[in-house]
Amino acid sequence: SGYLKNGGFLFADSKCSCEEFDSSFKALIKEVYPESKFELIPIESPVYQSPFKHAVEFTESLKKEKDEKKPFLLGIRQDNRYVVIYSPLDFTSALSNRIDESSKGIKSPSAYKIVTNIITYGLSY
Repeated sequence: SGYLKNGGFLFADSKCSCEEFDSSFKALIKEVYPESKFELIPIESPVYQSPFKHAVEFTESLKKEKDEKKPFLLGIRQDNRYVVIYSPLDFTSALSNRIDESSKGIKSPSAYKIVTNIITYGLSY
């Protein structure tokens, strides 16, 4: 918690869009930030828009449940900056070329773009 409270940055995703990981990760972050709760990061945020404009492509399986055009990233703010950015949707599988249409996740190359945006945000704000 000292790392985040002193200007650090954390981003994570739920591999395979796993509900068990999702609830465990949120519980862990609640221990670090008991007074805060995850907020949906708006689509206008640099996290979605810089350097790449929001153009996420979901797998066919995920499209049945979620809208690609809507925000999905969650964040915890500290001093008007997101110190934690979390995706309950899987993008790690696409980064390791292990995603197919039956998986519930974000496809390449859009996964690379959203991760680039997240890292850019973490380094810039």
